[in-house]
Formats: sequence, structure tokens, C-alpha cells
Amino acid sequence: MKELMMARRYEEVMPKRQIDFIRCKANPKLSSVELTKMFNAKFGTSVSYAAMKVMRRRFAPRSRYSHEALGVALRERFQATVGTEKTQSDGYIMVKVAGIPGYRSWVYKHRLIWESHYGPCPKDHMICFLDNDKTNVSLDNLMAINRKMSKFLRTKKIPPLILKDPEAGKMIAIMHQLTHQNNEMARARKELKHRFQNLPPLYQPVNRPGFAY
Repeated sequence: MKELMMARRYEEVMPKRQIDFIRCKANPKLSSVELTKMFNAKFGTSVSYAAMKVMRRRFAPRSRYSHEALGVALRERFQATVGTEKTQSDGYIMVKVAGIPGYRSWVYKHRLIWESHYGPCPKDHMICFLDNDKTNVSLDNLMAINRKMSKFLRTKKIPPLILKDPEAGKMIAIMHQLTHQNNEMARARKELKHRFQNLPPLYQPVNRPGFAY
């Protein structure tokens, strides 16, 4: 009932060209996430994914996946032959390997290639693309780096390709260590300030004649 009221409200306030856009572009092969991105890029809006799902049900009810189409998609996923590749919406390439049917039988291709040469990747490390191209899964473009280091590179906007130079890698490691130490010291100072700012004063006035404290 709430969704129906929201859809009616959208229909009352939305321009006809936006409604026609949803009816024209929505189809069973297009997800609501992709439709939301296309809609916001077309009209310069900031419509949320949840709102787009409601509008899609209202204006293009036949564009949702049918049970038959969903069954075909699931069969393609679980009955795919070993070696089948697919590209996810975030750009990573998945490959089907022999294993338990389900999520364990699909692995990241770049991780599979790296581990086939160097062994299992440590838990505190991740496989990164040196040129930031997720489709370039050649071994020369892959490197295992610490997750904290990866976050540091993203924060400082440093390209991972610089890690190929050993000297530059050492300098970045030193920068990361100094930044971590400064953050820890700032956190400790803030904690001490918060801990001692509400303490009672050391000397209390004595309410007796002839005494100050």
C-alpha cells in the first residue's frame, strides 16, 4: 500500500518525458541499478535505487524478470562449464572452476592467476591491478599488497604502478608508517584529553574560617 501511494505521487509530480524514459529503457535484461544510473545521468537527478524500483513497478511492470527468465539465468550460472568467464557490474572478471556448486565455484580471475604462480594470498593482503585496469589480468600487472597500504594509496591518490620501483616502494612504506604513527599519537592525545577533562579539581576550597584550600 505504501509503495502504491509513492508510485502515484511520482506519477503526479514527474514530467512525462521522465516517465516515458523509464517505460522505454526498462527491460528484463537491464537491472534497476543500471536504470537508476542512466536516469540520473540523463536528467541530472539523484533518484535512489529504492525509488527507481517503485517507479519501475508502476510505469513498466512487465520489465521485471519473469520466473522463466530467472530460471534460465540461474541455470546458466550453476550449470556453466569449467572455464566459463563472466564480467561483473563492478568490472571484475569471474571464472568458473571445479568445486561446490554455488559461490565457491566462481572465483576472481586475477586472484586465480596470481595464486597459481605464488601460492595462497595472505589474509591481510589483496591482489591489486598496477594500472587500475580490472580487465588486464596478466601476471605482470598483478601484485599482492597489504590492505592498509592499499587504503593509504587510495587516500593519497598514489597509482599502484609506482610500487614496481623498489626505492619508491620503500619511500611509500616509510610515508605510510609515519602517517600511521602520527594518527596513533593524535588518537592517544584525544583519548587522554577526553579522559582528564571531566576530572574533579585537585584542590577543593575548604569552607572554614582561616582556610583557603
